[in-house]
Amino acid sequence: MPGATSSAQGELPTAEYACQGMADVTRLTVMPNHLDAEMLSAALRSEGIKSFTKLTDVSAGSWGDAPGVGGGPLEVWVNVDDLDRARVVLGRTGI
Repeated sequence: MPGATSSAQGELPTAEYACQGMADVTRLTVMPNHLDAEMLSAALRSEGIKSFTKLTDVSAGSWGDAPGVGGGPLEVWVNVDDLDRARVVLGRTGI
């Protein structure tokens, strides 16, 4: 997936790795920047919800696929079966 987070030395898994075992995924939300997207992903993980982030088409076109370079919005994706729980977590985060 273009714009997915890299997995080189200690970085977060790529979208392809993160979505393994996630048969049917859907976009939960779009976060304004990398930090907010990762904070939401951490909150989701703490509730046992698998997720991955992906640069939006606008971000990917503007900044390339290197995480932490530039900025722009990121999509947060979850399994369809976890969507309702993920929305609750999103609401609690206040991000």
